[in-house]
Amino acid sequence: MFMKTWATGLIIALLTVVTLKGLEGVPLVSNEVVYIEVQFHYIGDLTYTTWVEVKNYTCEIDVPKNVSFLFIRIESLSPLTFKDIIDPIGRSLIKSWELCGVVKGSRRIAYVNITRIGIYGTYRVIFQDDVRRNIFTLISIPHEVNMSKLIIINPFKSINLDVRSIFKSKYDLYAVLCKVAIITGNVDLRSDLQYYLTKRKEKMLVKGVGEYIIDVYDVLVFGENITLTNKANFTAYILLNIKPIILENHALKVAHLVEHYELLIENPLNHNCFLMVNSPRVMDFNSSLKILSHDPILNVTFPDQYCVLEVPENYSGRLMFFKFNYVFLNILDLDMEEVSEYSAIVEYPDGSRVEIEDNRIPLIYPPYFAVIIKIPYQSAIRYSTASFRNLSLNLYLNMKDFVIRVTDMEGNPLPNASAKLFSFSTYKYIQGLSDGRGLIRFRDVLLDVNYTLLIYYRNVEIAKKVIEVSDNNSFIEVECPLSRMQIKVIDFMGNPLKNVTLELRSKMFTETGVTDSNGNFITSLIPVGVYNVTAYYGKLKLGSFTVNFTSRATATIELEVYSLSVSVKDAFGNILSDVSIEVYSDGICILNTTLSRGKIAIPYLPKGNYTLKVSVGMYHQEIHIYLEANRYVPVNTDIILRYGDIIVRQNDLMIITIVSLCLMLLKLIRRRKEIVIE
Repeated sequence: MFMKTWATGLIIALLTVVTLKGLEGVPLVSNEVVYIEVQFHYIGDLTYTTWVEVKNYTCEIDVPKNVSFLFIRIESLSPLTFKDIIDPIGRSLIKSWELCGVVKGSRRIAYVNITRIGIYGTYRVIFQDDVRRNIFTLISIPHEVNMSKLIIINPFKSINLDVRSIFKSKYDLYAVLCKVAIITGNVDLRSDLQYYLTKRKEKMLVKGVGEYIIDVYDVLVFGENITLTNKANFTAYILLNIKPIILENHALKVAHLVEHYELLIENPLNHNCFLMVNSPRVMDFNSSLKILSHDPILNVTFPDQYCVLEVPENYSGRLMFFKFNYVFLNILDLDMEEVSEYSAIVEYPDGSRVEIEDNRIPLIYPPYFAVIIKIPYQSAIRYSTASFRNLSLNLYLNMKDFVIRVTDMEGNPLPNASAKLFSFSTYKYIQGLSDGRGLIRFRDVLLDVNYTLLIYYRNVEIAKKVIEVSDNNSFIEVECPLSRMQIKVIDFMGNPLKNVTLELRSKMFTETGVTDSNGNFITSLIPVGVYNVTAYYGKLKLGSFTVNFTSRATATIELEVYSLSVSVKDAFGNILSDVSIEVYSDGICILNTTLSRGKIAIPYLPKGNYTLKVSVGMYHQEIHIYLEANRYVPVNTDIILRYGDIIVRQNDLMIITIVSLCLMLLKLIRRRKEIVIE
């Protein structure tokens, strides 16, 4: 059966009885001497505090000259609040300043701030007893009332249930408690205001429909209408089990001091009850309601603008409510631009902290708080503030955008250079990258702080500088020790050497390039300093040099290299083609090539010993030479005949001749024997 008793009796025993005791207003205690604390804030941050006795709800304060701010505080056993403040010329000031109240122990404390003193003389402060408001509503559910309804909704349709008409106006409805079982379909449950208490899954057998594992919601709905919308493309079956929530006409007495409400709650029953607070009745557009309860037993929830408070069984305790506004916080730098990245926390006088969301500070009276701002890569900044006459707070941070223009030694902008700002006060880095104009912009840099500026190019640190960022020093230009170097490679005759590979190495940097047809190689932007330059031709090392590189330097490297020309000929002096030549230096093959015409010129060889290996088909020959000047080496072979890879040498021809003569001689001897026999 679908409809069964609600598990654990969560809502059946809802709010049978709740006893609320408020603090009654009483006149000023006759034997109590009440003083107010007055703080005079002078121009120049000077402060003077005095105490004035309150007699017959009235006291007088003499305000001297040069007072810019007045703070009045009263603490008494009686719940007093400010009624009016009269200036020396008889004007009422009570509507011009913000009033607030808090509770401290069993004594009542009230504050007032007069933020602008326009007239000096005697001010008269008038007090009154606390004012009461009934803002709390006691609700309960009669056990015997229950209504079940099976609702069928067509695809993509909505229905609206008038809860009051369902119960035929028998009760003064405040809300309804629903058990909603969505059998099939994808349904939205909406009402004017609603609060989902629980969600669970149940197995359900529905006649004519089947057995389903469904989602069941216990929903507390505020208002008189429930809207069900079927968002699926098939029919939805919804079963409602509805109980009305009845408005009780108990007069709940609540102590009220300006914007403060205090409640003494007692629940003598052996089951939980619920208390509902209709907060919009004490709110304006930009206000909200804050419940202060240090008791972890109380479970407070806020469905929209209503407060639902679960009161445990046999519970007795005190609850405080504060109405507060939101202060809209704007964090700006000295350029009047919004700070892009920050997190902020508001800290109240009682030590509690709230993270600021959507730039809104919950303003709980008294309006004294500190704003702690955390900015990436910076230390936390703390701002203390006082009361507000408007609901907007602009905090100007001692920060500006800091711009660096990075150039090379010729004054050209340096793109793609990275920079870090390091502060020993925070031990954190701020990083940036230069654009095509060589500009690096650091957003929201704390001023009047010494930073260490580190600039990197191609992952190498090229500049380090200690700077102070201030309001008058938010842009600097840094010339980095980077330039281009031209290296010219020549031989001992002054001839340029092309296609020579140069490798430049310093402790932190490496550059490699090849000389052009004029023997020149121009480096990219590299840091100035001492470089070790090594020249290669192919795999052959030609030499190594040390160059002290300064701005726009030109260096000439003279290499002692010689050319080696080789030709390969046969026994008749004809040049052979398709000849393989290998050149070795210290056992390392530096050249391996095939000659199409039997001639080769090796241009750049340092002085030293070399081995030439010449291969023609099956023919191999090694030649050892010592090179100390340009040299031509003719390789004469004894090859007299070549057919592909078949080679006939002179020695081979002599052997062939002898063998042929022997064969001819044998042939003559055989012929003679044949003649003799005949």
